[in-house]
Amino acid sequence: MSVFSKSIIAIFLLTFTFSFSQIKIKEKKQSIQTVTNTTEIKTIPKDQLNAIKENYNWDKANYLIINFKNLQVKCSYDVYENIVNAYNSYEKKAFEKMDLSNCKNIFIYADKDLAKPILDNKTHFEDIGLYFMKNYFNQKNNCVGVMVINQKGEYLVETEEYNTFTIENMMKKL
Repeated sequence: MSVFSKSIIAIFLLTFTFSFSQIKIKEKKQSIQTVTNTTEIKTIPKDQLNAIKENYNWDKANYLIINFKNLQVKCSYDVYENIVNAYNSYEKKAFEKMDLSNCKNIFIYADKDLAKPILDNKTHFEDIGLYFMKNYFNQKNNCVGVMVINQKGEYLVETEEYNTFTIENMMKKL
């Protein structure tokens, strides 16, 4: 195989890999529904729920939506690559089309050092004490996930790529 052919293959592989390097929250697509009728609703203990409300400034909204990114070392791709631009280009635009009037929508990052450029403690937070990673997003090879909690502490978790349709279904189920 010539050097030119190897170069072309390398460029193709890099392009292919880069296209999958960011998880992008997409708009609703009814064909992808990960929340099923068999998904179990669980409840957070009252003391932990109060700590979540305090640490993440959640008070009046009926739902807390947690968009979670795990530690980089647990991911097979760079989930923190160009994090600010990725948020502005994909996640922010997807959520603008949702009715979030009764929700607090936040982004929690287990790898606070890599998330530093976006952390603002208003919408983007570090995973304090790695609480969410240890308790809800601890499966092997779990890079991203979403959790929806209602005011009673009932919650649903999806530990995979998700979209706005998934989140809306989680809120309906709760």
